[in-house]
Amino acid sequence: MCDCDLDLVAVCTFISELSLDEIIQYDPAAVTFSCEEGFAFDEMAGESSVTGATSDEASDSEDSRSARQVLKGAVKKPKKPKTELQRKLQQVYDKKSRTNKRARHHALSESFVPVLEEFVNLMQFRIARTENEINLLCLAKKTGSHVPSTTTAHRQLELNHGALECIKMTEEDWRRRKSGESGRCFLRQLSSEIQHLLNSLLALGDQLRAATDELRWRLKEETVGVWV
Repeated sequence: MCDCDLDLVAVCTFISELSLDEIIQYDPAAVTFSCEEGFAFDEMAGESSVTGATSDEASDSEDSRSARQVLKGAVKKPKKPKTELQRKLQQVYDKKSRTNKRARHHALSESFVPVLEEFVNLMQFRIARTENEINLLCLAKKTGSHVPSTTTAHRQLELNHGALECIKMTEEDWRRRKSGESGRCFLRQLSSEIQHLLNSLLALGDQLRAATDELRWRLKEETVGVWV
């Protein structure tokens, strides 16, 4: 498989599996993380160093009551930090969490538009490759020479199908996001640029679909006569 084929697969994989969900997931405006939720997570994971530092101060009777409550399946709301040290530690934890999410979101946001641009370029290349396979089959038919191996042509059909499905999925998902059907619109400041690229992809998709249909028709063994 040529390098451009690998690039097309990589672009389709990025758009279909990562970009939209990942950017939404790590959007700072869409993620909230409270102090209570942070300590609830620490307690569930059994990794809260702050809680461990104060555990020796509990009395035997309190430990017994806690054990009985756990055995009975009692559910208690996570306790808020009780000391100034706990509050400061939680603030540091929250700040680092927000910073990491913001950095992740920024990196994915910056990569989304360039990937769409690369997808447009690869679609143009895919159309050219498909038309080249059509021309080779036509030439062999017109000259009456032996039809070359159709392995590459069939591979073109597979790649084209995947690319067309990726275009369809990306356009539908963007439309739902933009209209609010499936959540808030992400990358609003780049909305017009993204829409322009998607329009280009849709137009190229129509061209590729037509070329794919023609290639599939010319690969049929029952085709007779002279191709024009």
